Amino acid sequence: MRHIPVETQTLFADLQRYIKERSLERTIGDLPGCFTIKKIKGVDYYYYQYKDSKQRYVGKKGTELDALVEQFRTERDKVREGKEYISRATMMLTSGGYQALPLQEFKIFKALSDSGFFHSGGTLVGSHAFKFIGNMLGVEWSSSFTRTQDIDLTVDLGVPSDEINLPDVIESLKMGFVPALPFKNEQESHVYFIKNSPMKIDFLTPLLRHKNQEEVVTIRRFNIAAEAINYLDFLLDETESTIVVGRSDAVLINVPSPARYAFHKLLVAQKRPSRDAIKKRKDLSQANELLKFLYENSEAEVMYGWDKVKEYGGSFQGCVLKSLDNLSTEHAWIQELRGKLL
Repeated sequence: MRHIPVETQTLFADLQRYIKERSLERTIGDLPGCFTIKKIKGVDYYYYQYKDSKQRYVGKKGTELDALVEQFRTERDKVREGKEYISRATMMLTSGGYQALPLQEFKIFKALSDSGFFHSGGTLVGSHAFKFIGNMLGVEWSSSFTRTQDIDLTVDLGVPSDEINLPDVIESLKMGFVPALPFKNEQESHVYFIKNSPMKIDFLTPLLRHKNQEEVVTIRRFNIAAEAINYLDFLLDETESTIVVGRSDAVLINVPSPARYAFHKLLVAQKRPSRDAIKKRKDLSQANELLKFLYENSEAEVMYGWDKVKEYGGSFQGCVLKSLDNLSTEHAWIQELRGKLL
């Protein structure tokens, strides 16, 4: 674990706050394209031209439309200035210690963010989330704990949202993503992959334990299938917004709260089959790094997370304690934490 310099953390926080504010203040200047004038039989008409060269008729040139076009130009200038600020800030962040996401991976997160997926309650989990939680906390984890090309995305059936055609969003990337063949007894695939590449996108959703739910369910408002996972709701009950940093851009996403992520990893480690020993080790390592940071800097957050674990019952609690026992043989501080939890 490496602590990022305080001045760089401050820049990250400022950029994150700016992007959050911008996401709530969309204006006419954010629209792609521009206004153009066509003269037809000696009369000027406004059209709006999109990036794909398509045009839509707006109306006859006049005082009201002139004012609208002027407002568009003013707001467009503000948007351009904002993008320049984001570009400068991200380059300063990467030079100050934050790792920029590789271009192809950032392209995926930007497309999802621009589509409104995260605004509609979508949340990133898995090792990518662990990496971005570290950025949020001002630390850089060992690359062995964050190395992955799996992008695990969760959608909550209980959260109302606008309709987003996610297959179209994925197709628009032009990266070669195709849906994997469904597993036995499944009607649809919840995984998208690129042939001859380890990169994949996996859609997940909480398993509703009180209902007779299928292992893979259709999320109609997103036009996708998602694998139903037990205890995933523990992660989604409390999420936080943070930014993903690219080489010259940044976008807003959602990740689980740090303490919930750590305790969930302790649970998952005990649920893995013996053939997944390497993944189990990675789960425990991520939980150890994150819990250690929180315990040293925000013990109350750890205790709050433990209270939430206890609300989920004995099975969850037992798995967490067993994982802590596994970690305590290598990390003496775990014994002290375990004593406080009990």
